[in-house]
Amino acid sequence: MDGISRGYNLYYRESDYEDSDISTYSTDAYGAGINFGYPINEITRLNFGTAVEDLTIKTYNDTASEIKRYVDEQGADAQALKLTASWTRNNLNRGIMPTDGSYQRLSLETAVPGSDAEYAKLRAQARQLFALDDNHDWALKFSGELGYADTLGGSDPYPFYENFYAGGLGSVRGFTGNTLGQPTTPSGNSTRDRTLGGNMLVQGSAELIFPTPFVGDQRTVQSSLFVDGGNTFLSDCYPVLDADATGQLRLGSRLRRPALQRRPGALLADPGRPADVQCRRAAQRRERRRYPVLPVLPRPDLLTGPRHPRYLAAAGGGPTGVYHHAKLTAAFALLLMSAIALPALAADVAVLDWRRALMETDVAQRSMSELENRVGSQQQQAQALEQELNQLQQRADSLSDSERQQANQKVAELNRLMGEVMQARQESEQALLQRAEPKLQQAVEQIIARHSIQVLVEPQGVLHAERDLQNVTAEVTEILNSML
Repeated sequence: MDGISRGYNLYYRESDYEDSDISTYSTDAYGAGINFGYPINEITRLNFGTAVEDLTIKTYNDTASEIKRYVDEQGADAQALKLTASWTRNNLNRGIMPTDGSYQRLSLETAVPGSDAEYAKLRAQARQLFALDDNHDWALKFSGELGYADTLGGSDPYPFYENFYAGGLGSVRGFTGNTLGQPTTPSGNSTRDRTLGGNMLVQGSAELIFPTPFVGDQRTVQSSLFVDGGNTFLSDCYPVLDADATGQLRLGSRLRRPALQRRPGALLADPGRPADVQCRRAAQRRERRRYPVLPVLPRPDLLTGPRHPRYLAAAGGGPTGVYHHAKLTAAFALLLMSAIALPALAADVAVLDWRRALMETDVAQRSMSELENRVGSQQQQAQALEQELNQLQQRADSLSDSERQQANQKVAELNRLMGEVMQARQESEQALLQRAEPKLQQAVEQIIARHSIQVLVEPQGVLHAERDLQNVTAEVTEILNSML
């Protein structure tokens, strides 16, 4: 049957949840799995998978007392045999910025009996769009998501590291990502307002999509007004002193405008605001300035230069990225001809986000972790210098000559550290690209042969499609994991 897929994965993953604005702890996990995909029809698909995983929890002096209590009682190591299943129905009118149609997804993950933490995790997502005019410039969009998880019998608490999280882009906008839910109880010298998420999730939004002024092609830029609401909840509080449960719905608003933030193929801004003063202050406390951990990302200039003629990267104002199984240098012209004169059949056209496919491979994740380890000390020094310079800036008018000289020295030292971090990033990017680029070529060729694809385009290059195009990004990642 055409469209059946099978994939394998073998991974080792280090995760620092403080970097995601969750609580202060980290995990090391390694495991292996296999998954299968079965198409029911053109818009519906079933996926099944199984995996074994060994996870180790690491705590620190300022780790929340809920986590320390859990580790003391349940142990820092957990082995699990996981089974997953999902059903997806995608009937949106196009893959990028849809204005009509519907999308539903139902997924179940369970750690079967015999695992150290036995649980089941159910998640339901839905989107419905209604076009309000024939040109699809005006539309109503409603979306919602529900999640529930619990242990399978027994009196052990649900593993906190499998909780749901809410807040941020794609969730309740106007809040820092992953920060909604019951606050943790600080321990040690920590006074940070953190959350563990919850084993229950409720969130939804309503949007009015309207034409963007002064923009001719409304399919590449989308403006909307929206209201979001949602939170995470705990059915049973983790045992701590002075536990505090919260459950407020938060509201935000967003206007997508081309002048605010530029992204490939779409321009987006989220000036969301909490609904009340108390929530606003809590959100402002969470909005601290962080010195970023630099990911290993393929730069468009590296992939579009003369050393990589096979790739055309989609970027704002640049050419649309297209991959063709014959000669990629002619693919862009082929896509234009197809769109204008001889439109390709949907079965012959597929979508591939090759950057995401590459960055979700296990080797890319390891590369990111290795980079963070190499530049961690420089980042900490740079963060400390930045804080000192901010303090000096606040009293710039009263600085003495010697203090101004010290400030200039600190600026020079900050620039040096930033240069070292950027150089390490570029070296990691080059090494990853040199290793993965031939394999990426082979993986794409396999996908093209498997699905008889005539034209393969990046998501940013899809201006219009009568129905949702097949997305082969996950399949490319699976193939790359078996090659790298």
